[in-house]
Amino acid sequence: MHDDRILTEQRLERVLGERIRPAVHGAAAPLQVAAWHVPGEPVPPAEGLAAKYQPFEVGTAWGRPWGTTGFSLSGQVPAEWAGRDVAAVIDLGFGDGWPGFAAEGLIYMPNGCPVRGLHRQQSSVRLEQLAPSASAVRFFVEAAANPSISRPVTKLGDTLTAGDEPLYRLRRADLAVFHADVWELIQDLEVLSQVMYELPVDGPRRWEILRAIERALDTLSLDDVPGTAAAARGELAPALATPAHASAHLVSAAGHAHIDSAWLWPLRETVRKVATAAVRAGHPYPYQQLDRLWKTVLLHQFHDILPGSSIAWVHRQARATYAAVAGELEEIIAGAQQALAGPPATPDPGGPDDGIVFNAALFERHGVPAMAAGRPAAPPPAVTAQHRPGGGFDLDNGLLRVIIDERGLVTSVTDLAAAREALAPGGRANLLQLHPDLPNDWDAWDVDRFYRNTVTDLADVAELELVEAEDPGRGDPVRPRLPPDPRQHQLGGGQVRDLRPSLPARRRGRLGRGAGQRLDLRPRRHQRGARRRRHHHHGPAVPAARAELPRSGHRPGRAHAPLRVRARSRDRRGDPRGLPHQPARAP
Repeated sequence: MHDDRILTEQRLERVLGERIRPAVHGAAAPLQVAAWHVPGEPVPPAEGLAAKYQPFEVGTAWGRPWGTTGFSLSGQVPAEWAGRDVAAVIDLGFGDGWPGFAAEGLIYMPNGCPVRGLHRQQSSVRLEQLAPSASAVRFFVEAAANPSISRPVTKLGDTLTAGDEPLYRLRRADLAVFHADVWELIQDLEVLSQVMYELPVDGPRRWEILRAIERALDTLSLDDVPGTAAAARGELAPALATPAHASAHLVSAAGHAHIDSAWLWPLRETVRKVATAAVRAGHPYPYQQLDRLWKTVLLHQFHDILPGSSIAWVHRQARATYAAVAGELEEIIAGAQQALAGPPATPDPGGPDDGIVFNAALFERHGVPAMAAGRPAAPPPAVTAQHRPGGGFDLDNGLLRVIIDERGLVTSVTDLAAAREALAPGGRANLLQLHPDLPNDWDAWDVDRFYRNTVTDLADVAELELVEAEDPGRGDPVRPRLPPDPRQHQLGGGQVRDLRPSLPARRRGRLGRGAGQRLDLRPRRHQRGARRRRHHHHGPAVPAARAELPRSGHRPGRAHAPLRVRARSRDRRGDPRGLPHQPARAP
């Protein structure tokens, strides 16, 4: 059989693009346009609508990078269009890129009510949404001059480097007759063609759809698309009404909005995108504050903010925002705990602790119920540390025994009660590795499989010491003195006079962690001269590891810092350095 599939598919693509889509709007009448260029950041709608607008001609450039321009548009529907569907068509200079990745706008009524967004695939609004019972039309467009960015590394990625040259030109501002049958024909053809392309080439259903599309294109007059669109739709109706074969899966679709809250635009642009959302123990419940902070956190939990694939402006704002949110939350936590348990009592070195422990875990800890506060039944066993011949430490709390070698790597984790080793033979629990980050596309996003071909093991250290966590209440470290001889020691002290847990525990949403409950392995410091399996690494400083084992559970009224083994690296001159944490990449 002759296979003309490609020929028909190419025909569909050209007729849709060159004849059908341009025929959605017919006769046109120009709108009067005025503009106001916002001098700084976007302003509230009420302020923007009240600004002084100046006459603006179609074809004029507008919009410095990341700037905002308000357009005031007005016009009169021609009398001969009475009884016909009319739409306002606005082309801000969208170009051929993806919607949302360049200029876009939001339509407002004169009373400040938002109507709908404007972008390349939605550049018009029906008159019934603007003036359902009047022939005179007036509305506003808040236009965002967001740059079209193909890669995050660009001067356009920050207002500090983007410049002031206008990026766009207003291409069209008209009232036009709207042909509903043509618009519906586009939807029918797009749905059927997308289904067709997903079906196997040798399946009968694909060929049935192809022939229906072919008949529709034969029926359509290229010289009178509006007058023949309804007949063309009639040829497609049977194919649209035909269900899938009996053995096909039944799929129920649920709506989902994929909001790129920050990627190639800052967070304040997302606000415009989506605009188109107790009192306990005498302590007031800060609902509004928590609601605001929660929404701020959610806004920043976006897949281009977290991995660092957004523009520089996004990162700069995110760092400042997270710091501000953390500060407010610390104040809320401290105030709520003190309201429930009273101010922290000064501990008696020779007496028992009788304070309150807040257990944020979802299970009971040492007699304190889940998600509750109380006094623990008994203190957990203490952690003991022993030097290993050749370097490293053995940590033991009666529940777990953890072996850390001379490189600061965890080489054994033994469950003493079950006599079970958790690591595979020869395994290392906290070996950090670096791989080159240069995918074929989408930096800091795609992870192509060839990244595994080259790896840098971060295993060289110049100094290994056993310390306790810094006191989160005072900021001063508590360091047990370990003599050089391999003698066993029991660690004490390290208590924090605060109702809150140490920071690592709080980040995990659990308080009152008992000894040996969890290993926390996180990069903290940097080292140079790391070994590479293929060639020597001469890149920037890279993170080493820090293993943490909780020293004990939280005693009443206190939070106990975990025991930490710190591996410090050595630079090329042999000087041990503790370098600040920063993202590290292999060259």
